[in-house]
Amino acid sequence: RLLSQAAQGSIAPEAVVAVRAACESGRINESGELTLYRRDGEGFPALLRAIPLRAGPAADFHEVLVTITDLTSSRDARLEARHLQRQAVLGWMAASFAHEIRNPLNNLSLQLEELRTLYALPADAANLVVESKAECDRLTEISRRMLDFARGQDFRPAPTDMAALVKRVLARMQPALDRNGVKSLFSSPEDLPQAMAAPLSIEQVILNLIDNAAKAMPDGGHLGVSLQLSALESGAPAVEVRVADTGQGLPPQVRDKLFQPYVTTRADGHGLGLALSRHILDAHRGALRADSYPGSGTVFRVFLPVAT
Repeated sequence: RLLSQAAQGSIAPEAVVAVRAACESGRINESGELTLYRRDGEGFPALLRAIPLRAGPAADFHEVLVTITDLTSSRDARLEARHLQRQAVLGWMAASFAHEIRNPLNNLSLQLEELRTLYALPADAANLVVESKAECDRLTEISRRMLDFARGQDFRPAPTDMAALVKRVLARMQPALDRNGVKSLFSSPEDLPQAMAAPLSIEQVILNLIDNAAKAMPDGGHLGVSLQLSALESGAPAVEVRVADTGQGLPPQVRDKLFQPYVTTRADGHGLGLALSRHILDAHRGALRADSYPGSGTVFRVFLPVAT
């Protein structure tokens, strides 16, 4: 039967070799890692062991017990371990780079500011200085986020009025939203309880989500920010903040890796904002989730435990 299946291509030839060797030698024989196929035609890595059986102590070998070990999980574990090791090395390198580059960036930014304020520059030159300083500031912010993600932060949550916090962030972002042609809508129930939050860190999370939403609508659109009473997966009460945009949604290849470091959909993105936001909410014993609808937009949901 094995020979027939091997001829039809439904079983690996190495399996036949292992069974035949066991029959001829009378000893247990193992194959190396090989590919076998399930009934639906899906291949999987496996290890095959052939064990000859006797009918009695002096009898000839007349049967072979074949055991098959599915190696899918162990192979996946090895691949995941290698991926995590590579990510750890990349994270260490990025953090080291971010640390070393901060001082030169700060010096360059200060020199550009002095050049702009101390000298009467032509309009074109002054604009170039302003743009260059803005790029320095952006690089400084990227390096800060890298360091924050690499070393973690000391979060001290306290009862926080989330409606007031989100309003502050929206007010800060309003000029940028207006420039992008994005209309914002805010809603929150009046009796919403306070949440346990470290305000500065959670402001950073909300700011990042609103900024991402605005950039997902380069031709304008609608931004909805709403708060409501919700629950964590454990069933504990939570304050939920939803940030919804009317962009194009997230590509499938990005959706599953959305909260991993250095994953981004933008050419000018650095892929740390969402990873850092997830890290902050994990430290708050909260959660960050995303629901994306291709062609219609994305909804990010922030969950924070209710203050008790």
